[in-house]
Amino acid sequence: MSEPCKLLQCPPVGEMNHGIGLCYCHICTCGNHKCPGDYLKNQKYLHSALASIYKKDFTKKPGVNTELIVRPCALNPGCNKMDLKTISQQDYVTFKIDKTKSAKYLKESTTSVLKFAGVSNYQSEFPNWGHYEFINIGGIKRQAGSNNVKLSPITTYKQNFCKDYEIPNTQSQKKLKKTNPLTACTDFFAQTTSRDSFKNFKKGNFPERVRNKALGITALESTRGAYETMYRTEYNTKEQPTIFSYKKTFEKL
Repeated sequence: MSEPCKLLQCPPVGEMNHGIGLCYCHICTCGNHKCPGDYLKNQKYLHSALASIYKKDFTKKPGVNTELIVRPCALNPGCNKMDLKTISQQDYVTFKIDKTKSAKYLKESTTSVLKFAGVSNYQSEFPNWGHYEFINIGGIKRQAGSNNVKLSPITTYKQNFCKDYEIPNTQSQKKLKKTNPLTACTDFFAQTTSRDSFKNFKKGNFPERVRNKALGITALESTRGAYETMYRTEYNTKEQPTIFSYKKTFEKL
C-alpha cells in the first residue's frame, strides 16, 4: 500500500495565497493535486492587488525624466536659517556689557568727602549730589545735677481740679437710693420686694396679693385652678391600690 500524500497533512490555504504562490501544492507526492493558482493567472478581480485598473493603466506609462534642482544652500548647511540661526541673530547684534572694575572709595585725607564712582542721569542733572559728610557727634553731655529725682504724688490735675471736690459717703448714697422710688430698681440690695413677696413654691402655697413697696405696682393674682391639671383631677394620689404581702414558705424535708 502506498504512503498517503504529504499535502494532506498541511493546513488549508486561502485562494489569494495560491495566486501568489504561498501554498503547499509543490510538496504533493501523489500527483493528483493541482494548484488552483494555475487557473487564476488569467482571471482579473476588481479588488485584487495583483491585477487592478491602476496597474493596467499606469504600469506601461513611461516615466518623465526631471532634472535635479539643487538649491544654492544645499551644499552649505550652515547658511540654512533653520540650522540654529534665527532672524533675531541676523538683525540684532549681541550687546556685550564691558566689565568695569569695582568702585573704590579713595580718601585723600581724613576730612575729605567720599567719592562716588557711579554714573546716573540724576548725577548728570544735579552735579552736587553725592554722599553726605560724616559728622562725629560725640558723646552726649550729661547734666550737672543729679538724675535721681523723686516722684511727687502732686500733679497739675490734682492741684487744679480736685481742690473743692469731696468724696460722698457711700452709706448715705445707699440709703438715698433705697428710699427714693425712682432709683429703687437701679442697684441691687439684699432686701428687695421680690424677696419679701415670693417664696419657694410648695404644694398648697400660692402667692398672695402684695403691693410693690417702692413703686406701688399691684401684682397679678394667681388662681388656685391654674395649678390644677387634668391628670391631677382624674388620678388621686391618696387612693392607692391595696398591696398584699406575699410570704414564701418552704416545706421541710
